[in-house]
Amino acid sequence: MQLQPNILLQGGKYRIKKVLGQGGFGITYLGIQESLNRKVAIKEFFMKEYCGRNEVTSQITLGTEGSHELVERFRQKFIKEAQIIAGLNNAHIISIYDIFEENGTAYYVMEYVGCGSLKDKIENYGAIHDSEALLYIRQIADALKYLHDRKIMHLDIKPSNILLRDTNEVVLIDFGISKRYDDTGEQTSSTPIGISKGFAPLEQYKQGGVKTFSPATDIYSLGATLFYLLTGNQPPEASDVINNGLSLPKNISPNIRKVIRKAMEAKHSDRPQAISEFLAILDDKKKHYDESNEETTVLNEEIKEEKQNNKQPVTQHTIKKEIKQKTKNKKIYHIGLSCIVAILIIFGIIKGLGNRNTQVALMYRKPTQDLTLSGLNPIDFQAEVNNAKTNLYTLKNKSGMEVCITNFGGRIVSVMVPDKNGNMQDVVLGFDNIADYVNIPNDFGASIGRYAGRINQGRFILDEKTIQLPQNNFGHCLDGGPKGWQYQVYEVSSIDETTLELTHFSQDGDEGFPGNVTAKVLFKLTDNNAIDIEYSATTDQKTIINMTNHSYFNLSGNPSKTITNHSLYINADNYTPIDDMFMTTGEIVSVRNTPMDFTTLKTIGKDITNFNFVQLKNGIGYDHNWVLNTKGDITQLVAKLISPESGITLEVFTNEPGIQVYTGNFLDGTIIGKKDITYNQYASVCLETQHYPDSPNKPKWPSVILKPGQFYNSKCIFKFSVEK
Repeated sequence: MQLQPNILLQGGKYRIKKVLGQGGFGITYLGIQESLNRKVAIKEFFMKEYCGRNEVTSQITLGTEGSHELVERFRQKFIKEAQIIAGLNNAHIISIYDIFEENGTAYYVMEYVGCGSLKDKIENYGAIHDSEALLYIRQIADALKYLHDRKIMHLDIKPSNILLRDTNEVVLIDFGISKRYDDTGEQTSSTPIGISKGFAPLEQYKQGGVKTFSPATDIYSLGATLFYLLTGNQPPEASDVINNGLSLPKNISPNIRKVIRKAMEAKHSDRPQAISEFLAILDDKKKHYDESNEETTVLNEEIKEEKQNNKQPVTQHTIKKEIKQKTKNKKIYHIGLSCIVAILIIFGIIKGLGNRNTQVALMYRKPTQDLTLSGLNPIDFQAEVNNAKTNLYTLKNKSGMEVCITNFGGRIVSVMVPDKNGNMQDVVLGFDNIADYVNIPNDFGASIGRYAGRINQGRFILDEKTIQLPQNNFGHCLDGGPKGWQYQVYEVSSIDETTLELTHFSQDGDEGFPGNVTAKVLFKLTDNNAIDIEYSATTDQKTIINMTNHSYFNLSGNPSKTITNHSLYINADNYTPIDDMFMTTGEIVSVRNTPMDFTTLKTIGKDITNFNFVQLKNGIGYDHNWVLNTKGDITQLVAKLISPESGITLEVFTNEPGIQVYTGNFLDGTIIGKKDITYNQYASVCLETQHYPDSPNKPKWPSVILKPGQFYNSKCIFKFSVEK
């Protein structure tokens, strides 16, 4: 909910004209500073996921008490960002005129720059000439030098954060993830970790982000921005630059090609270490850049990798891997290149050397594996996370169905099934590389443990002993805590064409849970297009366990569309209500004559936004556990989901007493998944078969206690078919 036009702020000092844009944390307005009759941009702190507004008073409201602390923490970060910018004085950094608090939130007023961003310019008119690009780059370089001299890293240099004045000058904006450092290089400010794909260097993908000061991080992004301005194309990700080199069009002058390559070196110590060094390379007109050196370096690095067949490919997520230093003996490179080119010419493979750079790079690139039916490259899942190797495993049945699973978190990455027209569709959300699974907090497709769902205040009593777990979700412990099994690497026990078994050992005290637990997840793809999942576990101490799969389904095959038109059936006459902090109240309530009634097929969207019904208001949609009528009989249908577009039908079977239905309420458009699709609210529905949330604190509910000598067993079947 946005401020309406002509609303006055600061006692009439500023007048709202219109909305310029809105993100997850704020709304930017065009305003008028009345006393000077000048246009200004006014940014309001507004977390759209948690904030509402009183339409009469314009006061910000919060949906739940549990969100107060979270919202306040980010509000203070918002104010700090404004204070950082306000303390800066550079012609190419946006000017802040005012900072104030009003309407239960915070605002800052800045100069209005009305000619759009460099990204807008390129998208509208295409790549620009060298001279114009360098004009802008030098201006931003001036701003960065000013920041770096004050031990500030911007950490989000990209064309969308560079605005154009009508004087053809540019200004730098958005200091939301910038960091201050002391003289030793240690952080003195804490801000969210942010990654802009294509513009962020490898070190920004590390856990915790960039922790020590180095201008080289911003310089990488500056080089990537120059790449974008001159090509009109998104720069390749840092991992792609390492693996495949950096391809630049021949129409870019040699010296500019050199500065881009130098700025975008994978290892930060190989880049210019200061803006002055960056500009020195750019201005070095005396030295002629030998493009054969450029080709030779790429070629021989890749030949070197070819010889090391036992090495995993370098990717942005292999956090603990060191980047190999480039070979210094260029004479050997030239000899190697000459021999290879000669051989290629003899065999008639190269017919024109004018374009040899591209050909050589392609022909001597490290081989890629065949893509899966869903378009995934297994190499993008080969990495080392927490000293354990990750990979992608593909299951196929005789019917042509394909399921891809990674052992990082035991996650289902893709599920390819035929629609009513016989076309194969991927019906689950996720990412197309392991880096995003590691670096973006998510539970897409994960095998959840030790405890799926929420535990009230992260606390329960076991044998008269109070167990305290992490409180990672509105004061509760959710899905085993922030280091739950969905973020661990499972060991691959066995695999064949249709079966994959994963094993995870969880030590006593893991996230506060007692007992050494050995857990297994067995995935079996049957010939009738069913994914049969079986969970098992043993323990050496009394503990609790509740496992499930957290796949996000969109049966249309297009998650850019919501699932509100999907029809859903749940074989349950009762459900467990939640309070305004998403915690089960302990009640078991009938679904009859309520929006929770899915005992007959009903579209999910029919009632999902009926917030007059308090349960949907509390959950911001459906995020509830249904008490199944099936009483553990796995032969009985517990849920059915149908897409009217694709005709794809999903039937769910389980021996569990409950099913948690979650409709992607917290997806907010900030996550970009497979095929570069943005995941918006209600883009999916999760059907999680499990025991009820907070069962350890509800003694009358089915028990989740596992004792030594007992065997935990949970089954779930996702069966796909087509309804024509």
